Amino acid sequence: MFPGPSTGYISGDSGVILKTTNAGANWFFLNSGTRINLFDIFFINNETGFCGGGFVNDGTGLILKTSDGGQNWSTLFYSKDSGWVNALHFFNENTGVACFDRSIKRTTNSGQSWETVGFAKSGQGRDMCFPDILTGYVVGTVNTLFKTTDAGYTWSRSDLGHEVTLRSVFFTNPQRGYAVSPDGPILCTIDGGSNWTNLRNVTRNLLTSVFFSDSLNGTITGYFGTILRTTNGGISYIGNEVQQLPDNFQLHQNYPNPFNPSTKIKFSLKKSAEIKILLSNILGEQVRVLTDKFTTAGDHGDTQFSGFVNWCILLFTYCKWQCLKNSKTSINKVK
Repeated sequence: MFPGPSTGYISGDSGVILKTTNAGANWFFLNSGTRINLFDIFFINNETGFCGGGFVNDGTGLILKTSDGGQNWSTLFYSKDSGWVNALHFFNENTGVACFDRSIKRTTNSGQSWETVGFAKSGQGRDMCFPDILTGYVVGTVNTLFKTTDAGYTWSRSDLGHEVTLRSVFFTNPQRGYAVSPDGPILCTIDGGSNWTNLRNVTRNLLTSVFFSDSLNGTITGYFGTILRTTNGGISYIGNEVQQLPDNFQLHQNYPNPFNPSTKIKFSLKKSAEIKILLSNILGEQVRVLTDKFTTAGDHGDTQFSGFVNWCILLFTYCKWQCLKNSKTSINKVK
């Protein structure tokens, strides 16, 4: 997040906040005072900013504030049952909007208290964009867009027309916007989100972020070093994709997680091999085999799971040269 030409901030897991004062050439750590994961950061000027996050597993939500360019941070909001904070936008030092887990909330007292102004029945708001002081958009729930035209007081819900879960959204003006998804597509709208066009065959990698510096110049980033740039408003993209595969194999966290009604599983193979992906419960009992076949080297993200599950271990078995190796991650469904 760059509030000025040279000054920028980044937040991350375990309370990490980074700052640059030379337009990103160098970055240094700031002391956030917390080890909680920080998912978004927003500055209204070079000195005053807010940072939101929490823990996905237990629903903890946290919002921090600084008034001295990140040198000191104070806790504005902390709750163990509010849900984590994915995205923030402040209009001024007192008034702001935040995407909590499965809800959109608004504050008028600098984040001391929050009023719920919108709900998401499943999934959660992942990203937020305000192209002007009145018009805002939130994405994150499957096939769903939330929009406000009154600075976040009220929100309307509409279908995207695409069965994807969007991870990031950016509007260059109230009508023209772009959105990306770990499911693959880049979507574009020119009518304020009423209709979305799928820009196909741009990349096969999972995409996580989109940003435009003006109406023509934009950047999209994703897994494995994917960087896509456009200089013509998204008509075409120049790609820089570097696949950083592990020596043997890698099983990525399924996305979305928690999920409802389905989730996708991505894994990477350095070499072609016989692989098996299965679900087992907490007792170690097999629940379901998702795939069991010879698979070519590269990145694979088409394995999908849907159905009822309370809590399971996703077990990945990789067989090569009579060598058996395992990797696992947790998978949880929203009820």
